[in-house]
Amino acid sequence: MPATTATNFQNLILMEIGEPLTGGPIAPVMSTLWGMFGDKSLIAPRLQYLYVLAKAFDVKIGAIQDGAYMAVGQVQSEKLDDKVPGYMKQRDAALLAAQTLERQYAKLRKPVTGVLTTTAPIGPADDYRTVGALDGNSREYRGDLYFDRYIGGTRII
Repeated sequence: MPATTATNFQNLILMEIGEPLTGGPIAPVMSTLWGMFGDKSLIAPRLQYLYVLAKAFDVKIGAIQDGAYMAVGQVQSEKLDDKVPGYMKQRDAALLAAQTLERQYAKLRKPVTGVLTTTAPIGPADDYRTVGALDGNSREYRGDLYFDRYIGGTRII
């Protein structure tokens, strides 16, 4: 069985949303959409496909609402605007599937742990530019100085 390529996935998306492989509002931007969600392929298989499918529905809905697109063979008396709620449901279903898959794979990921080998030095505030300033590396603050609960050098609990 041949491997599924990016082009195969892109053509499948076009067919799923009822677009011709050439022409229509989505085909010209399909490679842009595919590249836009390229990082999702590193998280889980088919995740990039699902996000591009959802975004393709957004492009189609936008083209219909703009009035710039009339499908080939579309009966003139039937408005494309009537199909927008159906496209929105399909888009939402694709987004839900993508988010579900992403959550499932997030549970499988192991946390990154390790020993810190490089730390910032804790220096005395004897420099005239830093006299009275708080040192975020001080053990007194445990690195929490930059959280909102420290105001004016006192810890807010």
